[in-house]
Amino acid sequence: EDFDADKEDQDLVFNAEVALYPEPEIKKYKDLKLDVKLEEYSEELLEQRIKGICEQQAEIKEITSRKTAKEGDLAMVCFSPEDKENAPFGESESTYIEIGKDDQRKPLADKIKGMKVGEEKTASIKIEAKEPVNPTGKGTEKKEADSKEDKKDATPAKAQKTSYNLKLISLHTKEIPEFNDDIAKNSGLAKDAKELKEKIKSHLETEVRNKNKQALEEAYALEVFNKNPFEIPQALIDEEVRRLLFEMGFLDPNKQESYNVDLTRFREVFADKATDRAKQRVVYGRLKDLEKPEASDEDIETWLETRSKEDGVEREQLNQYYDYPNRKEEIRDLVGLQNMIDTLIAGSKK
Repeated sequence: EDFDADKEDQDLVFNAEVALYPEPEIKKYKDLKLDVKLEEYSEELLEQRIKGICEQQAEIKEITSRKTAKEGDLAMVCFSPEDKENAPFGESESTYIEIGKDDQRKPLADKIKGMKVGEEKTASIKIEAKEPVNPTGKGTEKKEADSKEDKKDATPAKAQKTSYNLKLISLHTKEIPEFNDDIAKNSGLAKDAKELKEKIKSHLETEVRNKNKQALEEAYALEVFNKNPFEIPQALIDEEVRRLLFEMGFLDPNKQESYNVDLTRFREVFADKATDRAKQRVVYGRLKDLEKPEASDEDIETWLETRSKEDGVEREQLNQYYDYPNRKEEIRDLVGLQNMIDTLIAGSKK
């Protein structure tokens, strides 16, 4: 407010606006019907994973018969962003990028296609948002999607734009070997092909089980939100956007500057996922207040043993990772929350 530096004995008064963490009233959260598609283990998944291991031991040979990059080539490229603060792919002086592969660097690969060895150019790249997003978190519930209010609140998804300097250094091809005992031994994971195949299968079954568990947890939280809608502060959505950027490797959680990055330009690309995650965080926090879950020492031991078995980590290493038993009460809180979530989901219809 008004402050005169020439006057003495004045009180300095200022106004601040802060976002409060939501504390919604949640009444309907039991016996819900969940609409979620669960994955199943298949031999096709197993073959895909085996193919990936074979590709890791592929022989890379330079292409000298032509100079123009095309679909299927393994391109050695140098790339750097014009704006280092808007660099979703980072930068590299020399790295392989497979043209045509559907991965996070596909937007870069698409710009490399058609370039000639030695050519340099600056390319404008779009990262498309796949679905409409609503940064406010309002009016996006499926059951109300047809209402005029929702259509007014929802905004079309927009692409994030960035520019990269590209140089095509050389072109290569991969010769992928057949899966056999030598591939298994060279992987360092098993003594022969049979043992490696069994290990991969076991890992995939655990992976599918964990994905389904996560899908159910997300579906349950969003259904609770639909039954008990509440406002999601933009600050909370932004924190989830930042966490997504950490997980994708675009930001480093160990660097202070990562927490000063302006998240505005990422909102419309990540807001849909970030908003759902914010809903989930608030929902489970409030249910914890309502249910007051507990966990016994036996529950903690069971949880640690299960983690050890499913993650393929020795129990001693797991204890060190979780700093157990020094952080036993924190783990008790975590296990109690997980048991509560499992019980609530088990009581829902799928």
